[in-house]
Amino acid sequence: MVKIDNFIRKENIFYSMGTKKDIFDKVLHYSMGKEDKLKYDKEDKSKLDLPKSGNSPNEVPYYKTKKKYVEKVKHELEEKKRRYYSDHSEKTFARKYPKITSTRNIHEALELRVQEDLTTFYIDGVSVVSYSPTPREHFGRKFNLDKEDLAGKLFFNTGFFNRFDLHRPMKTESDMENISKTFFKVNGDNYVALVQYLREGGRSAEHYHTLEESIAQLAGKSYVELRPIEDDTNYRIVELGPGDILRIPPNNLHFVGTIEGGSLTIPIKKTLKFRNDHLSIAKSDSRISQEVDGLLHAPGYSSGNAIISTLQDYYETLKSGNEKISAMKIINDLSQKNDNPNIRRILKKFTSEFV
Repeated sequence: MVKIDNFIRKENIFYSMGTKKDIFDKVLHYSMGKEDKLKYDKEDKSKLDLPKSGNSPNEVPYYKTKKKYVEKVKHELEEKKRRYYSDHSEKTFARKYPKITSTRNIHEALELRVQEDLTTFYIDGVSVVSYSPTPREHFGRKFNLDKEDLAGKLFFNTGFFNRFDLHRPMKTESDMENISKTFFKVNGDNYVALVQYLREGGRSAEHYHTLEESIAQLAGKSYVELRPIEDDTNYRIVELGPGDILRIPPNNLHFVGTIEGGSLTIPIKKTLKFRNDHLSIAKSDSRISQEVDGLLHAPGYSSGNAIISTLQDYYETLKSGNEKISAMKIINDLSQKNDNPNIRRILKKFTSEFV
C-alpha cells in the first residue's frame, strides 16, 4: 500500500490531507465543507464490475442511495407480489367445483339408501359415495377401509369428491379422521362435505356453527350431543344408525361419539367466505356444576380413589383457565356443603392432593 503521511485509520479507511484511500488502495476525492460524496477516479471505476440497475427487483444497488430510487424499487417489489397473489387467488377461485341446482333446501335433498350390503348417500338424487362391508363390484373410485373396528369398501363419485386420505384434522382434541373432502356449490352458495371415520370410544371436539349442518350416518353407530349456546345445561342426545340423517340447527354446541365399533359419518354445511364457522365457547358455571354432580352420582365406582381419578380426568378436559378455576371452586364448595359425608371426604382428599 502507498505510504501516506499523517493518516488516521478508522474502519479500514485511511484519511489524509483532503484525500482518502480504502483498503484496496483506491483513491477517493474528499471535499471539505460539502456533502460527503464518494467518487472513484476514472481509472479505478473502469475496473469495477458494478451491478446494473434493474437486474433484479430484489436487489437495491449500493451506489444508488437516493430516497426516490429506493422507494421506486420497493413499490415495484410490492406490485410484483400483489400481481402474484392476485393471480394465485384468481386461479384458486376459478377452480371448477361440483355444482348442484336444486329447488329444495340442500338439507332436504340429502338421502341415504340402505340395501343388504350397500349404503349409498345421495344429494338431490345423485349418488356421491357408497359403503359396503363386504367385497363387491360397484362404480366409482374404490377406497379400502381396513380399521380394526370397521372394515369394508368405499366407492366415491370422483365428479363430486376430489380430495382423499386426509387423515386427522388439525384440531388435535378431535379423534375424527378425514377420509375425503370436497367443496361444492348449490345455487351459487358454497358448501363443504366430508367423509369422516371415528374410532371406537372416540369423539369429535365440541363446537357449533352459525349455520345449519346435517350429519349422515354411512356406517356404524354414533351419538350426537346437542346443547343450545344460550343454555348449555339443556342438552339432548341423538343416536344415529346406518341410513339416519340429523339436521343440527344453528348455534347448537355438539360433538359426535361412537356407540359401538367404528363409525363413518358425512357432515355437510354451508361455508362462509370471509370467516370461520367452526366455533367454540367456554362452559358456563352452571354446566360445570351439572357435569361434576353427574360424575359424583354415576354408578359403578369401586372406591373413592376411582371418583378422584374421574374428577382428575374431567379437570384435564377443561380447555380454558376460567373453566378450571370454576371447577375447583365448585368442588371445594361441595367438599364443605354436600349432604353425603363420604362425598365430602372424597372431595376434600381430591382438593388437598390436587393443590
